Amino acid sequence: MLLLLFPALAPAETPPIPFIPADEGVEPYDIAFSPTNFDTFLCGGEAQADRACEVYGAHWSYSYPWPGREEGRPLLVQRIEQAGATLLRGDEDLLLARLDESDDSRLWMRISLAPDSVHVSLVRERMLLPEASMTFTLDDGERNEFTFYTEHPGERFQRMDVRSAGGAIDFKGVWLREGGELRHTIDYSHVCHQEHGPLHELYGIPQFKGRYRWTAYLNQGAGEHAVTVTLRGDGPALPQVREGETLGGLLLRNVPYGAAQALPEFDGQYRHPGFYGSDQIGDKNPQGEAVFWLPPGLWKVRVNPNREQSVTFVESHLVPVQPGEITELDWPDSLAEAFAEEGGGRLEILGSRAEAAEAVVDISLLGSERARVVPEPGNTRVIESGAPGRITSIERIETPLDVVVLLDSSGSMKGQMEGALAATAGFVRSLPEDARVSVIDFDTKPRQLRAKDRKGLLDALRKIRANGATALYDTLLEGLNGLEGKDRPALVLFTDGVDANHDDTGPGSVATREEVLERVAASDIPVFTIGFGANSDVNTLGRVAALSGGEYYTADDPQGLAAVFDRVRDNLGSQYRISYQRPRKAMAGNQPVLSLVVDNSGSMDTDPEAGAGSGYRIEKVRQIMRRFVEGLPPEYLVQVMTFSGDSQIRQVMTRDKAAQLRALAAMEGAGSTDILGSVEMALKTLEAVPSTHRTLVYLTDAALRVDDTEQEQFELFLGQLKDANISSLWVGMVEEDTDGVFGHAAQSSGGRAVIAPGLDDLDRFFETLGGEILGAPPPARRSILRVAVNHRDEAGKSRLFSAAEEVEFPPLVAGDRVASPEQVSWRAGAKLIPYDGAVSRLLSGGDRVVREVRIAKRIPLDLEAENQAARLHLGEMLFLSRLRGIDAPRAIVTWP
Repeated sequence: MLLLLFPALAPAETPPIPFIPADEGVEPYDIAFSPTNFDTFLCGGEAQADRACEVYGAHWSYSYPWPGREEGRPLLVQRIEQAGATLLRGDEDLLLARLDESDDSRLWMRISLAPDSVHVSLVRERMLLPEASMTFTLDDGERNEFTFYTEHPGERFQRMDVRSAGGAIDFKGVWLREGGELRHTIDYSHVCHQEHGPLHELYGIPQFKGRYRWTAYLNQGAGEHAVTVTLRGDGPALPQVREGETLGGLLLRNVPYGAAQALPEFDGQYRHPGFYGSDQIGDKNPQGEAVFWLPPGLWKVRVNPNREQSVTFVESHLVPVQPGEITELDWPDSLAEAFAEEGGGRLEILGSRAEAAEAVVDISLLGSERARVVPEPGNTRVIESGAPGRITSIERIETPLDVVVLLDSSGSMKGQMEGALAATAGFVRSLPEDARVSVIDFDTKPRQLRAKDRKGLLDALRKIRANGATALYDTLLEGLNGLEGKDRPALVLFTDGVDANHDDTGPGSVATREEVLERVAASDIPVFTIGFGANSDVNTLGRVAALSGGEYYTADDPQGLAAVFDRVRDNLGSQYRISYQRPRKAMAGNQPVLSLVVDNSGSMDTDPEAGAGSGYRIEKVRQIMRRFVEGLPPEYLVQVMTFSGDSQIRQVMTRDKAAQLRALAAMEGAGSTDILGSVEMALKTLEAVPSTHRTLVYLTDAALRVDDTEQEQFELFLGQLKDANISSLWVGMVEEDTDGVFGHAAQSSGGRAVIAPGLDDLDRFFETLGGEILGAPPPARRSILRVAVNHRDEAGKSRLFSAAEEVEFPPLVAGDRVASPEQVSWRAGAKLIPYDGAVSRLLSGGDRVVREVRIAKRIPLDLEAENQAARLHLGEMLFLSRLRGIDAPRAIVTWP
């Protein structure tokens, strides 16, 4: 008779022995039990049947008498098979087997045969299945840890829900994949603090296909604690990665503004003879693309912007790299606009028109003269509704300019008027001879200078005197009226103050700022505004310039003013007309866009006793954000941004919900609260994406307040959100709107303020918001037109000038749905071939690949240069780690 349970012979404190491959009446001895221990078995599956692995779980060991190897071994095999177990190995003196007790429990057996006895080691492996729960008890004694396993199919995003009434539970997960030369390991760790509540959602867990070992430790708390773990396996789809040991490649496009890194997702560790840690830094090619050679898997791509700003990094998650293949990753063009160098120039679309098959778009390259940027068919792209157009010509616009200069001569200009007039006169002289130029002098009211020609205009300028109030708004409207209907208009405004009467007790104009902004937005006239001195109206000047496609400048003295006028003149001369054949099919249209900005400062994860506004909120907020993001319609482009002392774009625009969840998992509370910088980056990244449906959700537990020195800039950003028609929601996790700062932000930005004192209030708000979004009508189906100019300067540095807008063109035939050009996207590229005939002919010859020559990386160049003596073509650059059997030293070489 076969006994599967043998409770009578075990000590009272030891659970019953689950399996004894012996006849009834055999008495085990040397019985030992441990709640958590391990032994080594064969668990590689069919493909790796001989791979050994450690199995953890409840562990029993015991011995019992046996007649000997020759007689006893066949009987043991028979007992094992009768029990329904699978024999994994059957050596003369060692048997390894596995018994599937149930769907969630496996019993692993190691049976060692001695001449007159048998020693048995059993490990019960607990499996947590998808959509199932497991409950266990931890205490501060011997049962302070519990081990179980999960199996990830690798198809859909998984999360682990952990419920515990108390104590700090430390979850650790281990995953390993080995094959050939590649070894990939992940050690995951997360502490579930009781301060964060009874429920913890672990959706930062690794998402690779395979078997995971999990161990829960009680590292804080006395007594017993029941822990329930539930595995959720029905999340969004995951990118698929083929198995293989061969290195793959990653080609990152459209990132001229920063250094790029490729980081292993889930903090994994790769070991491969052809992969070095330095390979995680992208090598720039002449086109400004970053090239990586990486082991196959899922990668996080991070870009660190070059210039000083509030954003420390920009990321995209779950980027697949396939073995032996290059993944082509297109970074959103819109980010090049958001991270353009200060004063480094930008591209603006002045206007466009289209017929059924052909279209024309006029652009202005602001600040391009200093960089010597000239758009040509070879460095310019036109993308309409997600599909490329074929450029037929690019010509500099030769239509004569119509320029109106608005010159402030109010009383506040006394002492500076002479220098300002000289700078203005220099600007007028520098304009092309065929340009039509007029000047409107304004103080209490606007007056156009009367002159028959350019010389007469310069004479009239010299007669202006500083006096009176500042009718800024009335003058702007008069300037716009004078340029209405002109073919190539430009309005230049110079002022040192705000719209005000003589004693600054009221307005100086009949018109209001709102009327001016509305008129500017409706016109196609670029306005270049110059704020002179410390008292100019930054809000109005900045918003007028941004709305019109012009530029806002500042100057502190007449010399600085003259330099600004030179820049304005250069910008007026850098206008081009691009003619192109329209694509036959539209691949993407207008899409709703949402930027989720979440406060991750220290007060979000601090003891409430530490001070007003503090609390353990971060875990609950993460759960609320997860439900909100998962419930958004699939067509939504979502950007996830967090901020504390600086800002982090944790996921660039994407429809990929798995990537969005991966970004939310990285939230953690630490540091101060940079309100101004986070609002600025939210504005810049949203306004660069063309859409009629753009939404900003800004969540903070701090008062929406900035320093006095930052208030003027803050007001400008709020106004620009309104001007860009970005719907803004200002959500305050505060007891009350002290001083009305949330209400003020909502009013200035044309948005809405929500006060959610408690986490339940916050949960209800986002549930309501999700319902509003689901019930909203889809955005109008309009075409999106983007123009991008890739420029490489004399030093080889690449820069990207890009702009986009919605256009009402004759509709294209709807094509297959593809990734929007406004979101991060990837596709399979060329095969990665380290060795080919060209390498053999030019480099390796008859040397044996890998053993005598090993190529670490190949970077395509395709560069040409020539002089009178020679013409040089550089096809590609090769990096070698071994040549003629000699390994390159692993050292950093600094070139003189």
